[in-house]
Amino acid sequence: MFCVLSRGPLNVSEICRVLGLRQSNVSHHLRKLLDAGLVERRGRSGWVYYELDRSEPFAVELSELVSRWAERIPCLSSDMAALSLCHERRSARSREFFDRSAVEQPDISGLLPDPAGYLDEMLAMLPVDGTVAELGCGAGRLLLELAHTSRRLIGVDQSEGMLSRARQLVALEDLAGRADLRLGRVEHLPMADGSVDAVVAHMVLHHVPEPIRALREAWRVLGPAGRLVVAELTAHGNVAYRETQGDLWPGFEPAQLEGWLGSSGFVDINSIAVASGAVLLVSSRKGGKEDRLVRDGDRKAGSGA
Repeated sequence: MFCVLSRGPLNVSEICRVLGLRQSNVSHHLRKLLDAGLVERRGRSGWVYYELDRSEPFAVELSELVSRWAERIPCLSSDMAALSLCHERRSARSREFFDRSAVEQPDISGLLPDPAGYLDEMLAMLPVDGTVAELGCGAGRLLLELAHTSRRLIGVDQSEGMLSRARQLVALEDLAGRADLRLGRVEHLPMADGSVDAVVAHMVLHHVPEPIRALREAWRVLGPAGRLVVAELTAHGNVAYRETQGDLWPGFEPAQLEGWLGSSGFVDINSIAVASGAVLLVSSRKGGKEDRLVRDGDRKAGSGA
């Protein structure tokens, strides 16, 4: 169970399906892991899930140790296959929602906080006159804003319906020569290593089955010292967002995002709450080999105290 949870958040029902256990058994073992400080419980109202507590150095080092010896865990391969199926179900649910929304619901962005309230702050976090990739670009509205300060744009979305609308908008605004729109998932970006100067993830991670994999992909496609800017909903208890927006996660807490970014190789992580506290803006820089050595040394010093 610890090995499975170290790969990302799961709710109790998902853990039961992945490991083939009854809910009473899962709840018992979760309590043991919680009491030991190895995992944490997150969520509000109907959103409750569990994940590795990355603020605890021992939990992180234990996860790394378990990963190195994972082949000795009985039934691990079948459990990992079940976990992949679980994530694929999430992805399919999100993709179906946006394909349907592209036809039935022309503008779901109106359900979110107005980006006009934080757009200037977000743009100020990005490099000027570089190549910027937007993950989950949707109908392309933010690409128009990014075009004011960027030389080249790449938009990636998993919904062909949304990309079709983005192509129309880009053509209408005469940006076709600067904007490259690509079909793909943010956990498997159709982009080469180190190919962009900045990545923007605007209101997309709460739709992603495995947010940490999207962050690791962002690290991969960024050039040396490239910038990542994340704009996300802060943690909330609005269960209706599942239906109105196709959300998979109830927003995020700063420590949660910062922990995922740090474990994905990012440094200089800074977060601020904007738009009346409903939106979390996080900027970070792609770390290199020296940054990883410093981070690993700090973690070992902390765990050895």
